[in-house]
Amino acid sequence: MSQIALAPFKRMVRRISPSMRISDPAKREVRRLAEKFAMDILRGAVDISKVAKRKTVMKQDVMLAKKQLAKTV
Repeated sequence: MSQIALAPFKRMVRRISPSMRISDPAKREVRRLAEKFAMDILRGAVDISKVAKRKTVMKQDVMLAKKQLAKTV
């Protein structure tokens, strides 16, 4: 089950181009990709916080995980 609602993606498209619409399959695909991206970053951030012997994921963990993920894409 998806964690993110579909409505925000419709609003994002409207913000980019007010006259443009987005199909339901396109919204679902963008949601799937966004959730996968977020999970990949969070997985990396959790690993970074564990290496630092912390039980709290910090903003810098997320930023570093994002940089590491960008290198692999």
